[in-house]
Amino acid sequence: MSKALGDNWWLGLHTYENDGRFHWSDHSVLNYVSWALGRPHPVSRDRRCIHMSANKAFVTTLLQNASVDLWVGLTSDSKGHFQWAKPGLLSYTNWAPGEPLDNSGPHHNRTPGNCVVMIHGNPQKNTGMWASRACEMESNGFICQRQQDSGLPPAPVLIPASLSTPVELGGVTYRVVEKRLDWIGALHLCESLNGTLAMLKDPYQQAYLTLLINSLHRPAWIGLYNYGGRRFTWLGEEEVSYTNWKYGEPHQTAGCGHMTTTGQWTMSSCDDKLDAAICQMSDDPVLHDWVFPGQCPHSLGEWAWVPFRHNCYAFNLQSLRLQQDARTSCKKVGAELLSILDETENGFVWEHIQSYAEQAHGAWLGISVKGRGLVWTEDTEMSYTNWEAHDVAFSVLSPNSCFWIQSNSGLWKPGSCRNRTHGVICKRPRSAETAAVTMDSDHLPTLIVVIVTSLVLLVLIVGILYFYRRRTIGSRGSYEGARYSRTNSNLAEQVEKNILVSDMELNEQAE
Repeated sequence: MSKALGDNWWLGLHTYENDGRFHWSDHSVLNYVSWALGRPHPVSRDRRCIHMSANKAFVTTLLQNASVDLWVGLTSDSKGHFQWAKPGLLSYTNWAPGEPLDNSGPHHNRTPGNCVVMIHGNPQKNTGMWASRACEMESNGFICQRQQDSGLPPAPVLIPASLSTPVELGGVTYRVVEKRLDWIGALHLCESLNGTLAMLKDPYQQAYLTLLINSLHRPAWIGLYNYGGRRFTWLGEEEVSYTNWKYGEPHQTAGCGHMTTTGQWTMSSCDDKLDAAICQMSDDPVLHDWVFPGQCPHSLGEWAWVPFRHNCYAFNLQSLRLQQDARTSCKKVGAELLSILDETENGFVWEHIQSYAEQAHGAWLGISVKGRGLVWTEDTEMSYTNWEAHDVAFSVLSPNSCFWIQSNSGLWKPGSCRNRTHGVICKRPRSAETAAVTMDSDHLPTLIVVIVTSLVLLVLIVGILYFYRRRTIGSRGSYEGARYSRTNSNLAEQVEKNILVSDMELNEQAE
């Protein structure tokens, strides 16, 4: 292509949102650059490669204890083409903003000399990204990579094979919830597990969760939120200081954030439903705008109440009971047997019972047969169902039929009311104030003893105080408010002449 002196030509290379990270317009990998002097340009040495986002995330977790940048096996040849030390196609790049730079010296004395380091944290937001450096002009740490030795014992895995239990990563405990939920439903489910949606504050948390979601193989909700404001926040409260947006994101100003399978962030409608969420466990409640009013009863005995949206739930999967006994138990604590009104509530219940699958096949549902249809205990219509079999013949069910939710799948089934393999879940609305739980009959004797003992102690204390006060008043009452006249007579006479003169003196003074 010919051009006249001073003319410039547009290329399909651009940076999004002025962040300094360049991309080709056809989304192909930026593996060659030819910047003018002083403009961004690339890197030659022999180090092992890091060629996937999961590998990059794993290495980033190791940078937490590093104090210098680390050489990796990416170099440029004399023509500025980047390639790994191990032959292979460069299919992934992670340049820091403004990179790669030209470090090969003046154009008239250019020598191959561009190598690449992984930044360890200066600035912190660039941790794990790549930067070009002069190969012979700097000393840095380095990262080596080799094939696993089958003769050596395997190293401890960072991410467990099963994500059904909490996992600690980088000093923070996370729990993956694999339920189909919208963003707010995921938030409240996390809170019912003593956590909140994950909030990523630095590249190290990002790296750990990239590994986590890479193992999950599906996108998941995080605590990122913006409702048409000027900035994104964590749960609508805390400002976002570190970001890891997917290229082209955020594409909308209002919505909720989730993490893709590569660990990058993207926005979608808060009403969309995803099959997973990442909870960040915490003992301290997190403030946000989606708090429901009211409180749940204090936990007592076998009834530990869990708040979720407008209701409180008590899960008792260790005690297997008949359906009628389960219903009676709930009545005694001012609640009803479990009802499930939508998919989000079903996901919440299933998350809390699936770990009890070996102890209880499921939990009873508060469903009753009414005429030719089914209703909840409160005569609420069943607008949502989650039957295991779609061809359940409800017309042949008798008024004595019972129903339950399965621990291992969250699906519902009809069954015999005499089945003793199901636990109990009670449900009651939140109250305006913390209410006392109605006691089960097993706890009544203890309660009576406590009340009677307290009353006896109270009566004894009041009686002691009363007699002590009367005695004190009696011992000094004959001296108060009176004036006495004493003479020089003997003691016997003096006793007789201790005459109360209060009124006499007052009369004399009046005369």
